[in-house]
Amino acid sequence: MDVNPISFQSIEAFACLNNVQLHHWEVITLERLDVAIMNVWHSGRPKQRQETTRTNPDPIPSTNVKGIRGLMRGLKARQAAKLTKGG
Repeated sequence: MDVNPISFQSIEAFACLNNVQLHHWEVITLERLDVAIMNVWHSGRPKQRQETTRTNPDPIPSTNVKGIRGLMRGLKARQAAKLTKGG
């Protein structure tokens, strides 16, 4: 099984289907998380390892678990608030 990076079209489709307008920083965060996950995935495959990069390849420090959890909670709360408002 091979893992591919998340495309902008997939992010846009998710936002459209969930009636969410993502901020620029949220898209960048999703891209960075995707890069981190891709790099971890490929690290277990030495012969196929390729660093995944995007236009902004700054890595997310995986040691900042508290920060990542906070970010994900914030996104979840924002989605819940939007659903509660009906919009």
